[in-house]
Amino acid sequence: MKHDKTTIIGVALCVLLLFGWSHILRWMGYDTRPRPAAVEQTPAPEDSGTPVATTDSAPVPAPQPEPSSAAAAPAPAAPAAPVAEDLAAMAQKPWVASSAVPVSLDAPDGTFQLRVDPTGGGVTGVVLKEYFQDSKAGGSSDQPELLGRPELPLCALNLAQGGWAAGPGEVLAQDATRLSIQRAITGPGGQTARLVEEWTIVGPESPYQFDYTVRLEGTGVGTASLAGVSLEAGGLPPTTSAERARFRASATTGVMVAMVGAKRPLGLDQKKIGKLDPEELAELEKAPTEWLGVHSQYFLFEVAAPNGMAFAGALPTVETLDGDAVIRVGKKMEKMPWYRGRLFLPSLSAAQGTTSELTFRCYAGPKKLQILSQLPGRVDKVMGIDTFMGMTAAWMGWLTKLLLGCLVGLKAVFSGPWGYGWAIIVITVAVKVLFFPLSHKGTQSMRKMQALQPQLKELRERYKDDPQKMYRKQQELFKENNVSQLGGCLPMLVQIPVFFGLYNTFRCAIELRQASFLWVADLSLPDTLSFSPDGIPIRPLALIMSATMLLQQKLTPSADPSQQRMMMFMSLFFLWIFYGMPSGLTLYWTVNQVLTIAQTLITHRLEARHKAAEGSAGGPSAGRA
Repeated sequence: MKHDKTTIIGVALCVLLLFGWSHILRWMGYDTRPRPAAVEQTPAPEDSGTPVATTDSAPVPAPQPEPSSAAAAPAPAAPAAPVAEDLAAMAQKPWVASSAVPVSLDAPDGTFQLRVDPTGGGVTGVVLKEYFQDSKAGGSSDQPELLGRPELPLCALNLAQGGWAAGPGEVLAQDATRLSIQRAITGPGGQTARLVEEWTIVGPESPYQFDYTVRLEGTGVGTASLAGVSLEAGGLPPTTSAERARFRASATTGVMVAMVGAKRPLGLDQKKIGKLDPEELAELEKAPTEWLGVHSQYFLFEVAAPNGMAFAGALPTVETLDGDAVIRVGKKMEKMPWYRGRLFLPSLSAAQGTTSELTFRCYAGPKKLQILSQLPGRVDKVMGIDTFMGMTAAWMGWLTKLLLGCLVGLKAVFSGPWGYGWAIIVITVAVKVLFFPLSHKGTQSMRKMQALQPQLKELRERYKDDPQKMYRKQQELFKENNVSQLGGCLPMLVQIPVFFGLYNTFRCAIELRQASFLWVADLSLPDTLSFSPDGIPIRPLALIMSATMLLQQKLTPSADPSQQRMMMFMSLFFLWIFYGMPSGLTLYWTVNQVLTIAQTLITHRLEARHKAAEGSAGGPSAGRA
């Protein structure tokens, strides 16, 4: 098939559009974030670019008192919730970490451990005993993964924001899975109360989950109200290793806020959080919220409101901490950023001699689809498995779940450390077999098109001054010979959804993290073996993939020089694209190319036999004639 300059430019633009759709949308100024729902139940606009979901059932938010309503209480007025201009200063206010030795709470099934500050500093660390830190040489180390840090605690009350001061903490009860402490607190105008906090690991039936209970006991005259007090929702970096930090842009990370009444949770990455203006922060601070999640590439902290209630608002931030490691991101050296989340408490007040209590269900563990899909409120949307070309699509989420399920199921069949590599190969073969009839028809269509080149050239010469008539004659010629112009590229187009499904899987599925195959130490990262003297990484799998594309080009010779140049360009372009891709995805495409080469060789042999059979059948008859 002839490819002139217009065709080459068109194909190149289509490929660039395919791989850069989301960047083009941002460049054109389209902001695909859903706007926070206002308190007046303003409908939330549609979102088309953030991995999100519609909640199954939105809890009814507790009535939030206006600042003036507190003045009617016998006690002095409690402080109002922070106003918009205070949020920026509030976000910069550091948490004063305690020097107390944390108490360790262990899950009965041995999967994780909570480190809780007994003085009221919340969860200062989470040890995941079944997951390990990345080693510098690639793969896993022998150190279990440790999430969080004392400066960004999980499930701790920021009393100072509401003007409250707390006395020393006293441990009321402690065992292997529960810690309960109490503190005497003093608020504005001399309000006094007793605050009891309890952290309890739920149990094996709810993996990586624990309950955080806040109980306010009125001890002074009037009503004590914790208005303006926020709940710290923890902090996580986009990734937990310097090697992964170079590719964090392709990972789903950030803070996700599920607002009551919104069709989809609001997903905010580092850039979007930095661009929030005071008006948007005020909307978030006032929007009743079901849950908030702070998530890195593979791990998640999530805090949910009690049943039938809602948080008064949320505050996501990104910050760097003193003494944090400096990592290389591309060509720059940067401090590791940390996502941080805060939630404003629902109404919590207690008169003298009465008690008011809230219990929050929390999650601190891996972003494992099998677990997250069981949490209420569609928390699994933090994984971004329904992303397709910068937009969200339910069918893409279904396809990604199917591919991930196949990978996990096949891993159970193949024992050993290379199980996921073999699983990828099996899936590649299955996809190739599934699309073989379409690919075969596409190959036949391309050969028919090549056979029609002399006639097409004649039509172009004859009707060069009448493009419309030339086009009509070409279409008549294609119809007479049963040739489809899209037949050659249709097999690749129909595989695009599978490609994106696997891309979503490799960028966020923790099952592929630290999975090895052959020389590849981690299928979720490029297979960097070493570096050139100029610092260029050497990645054999991408080079092998490019070589298979060139070999495929040699096996399908064309008399058209422009087509040969286009195929050479495509090989180099795919090498550039896949050089920074996860090696698992590169393995899929390489095996797919090898199978295409095998299919081409088989097709050539069958055609040769067919022509030989026709020649032997026609020879004698021709002689008799």
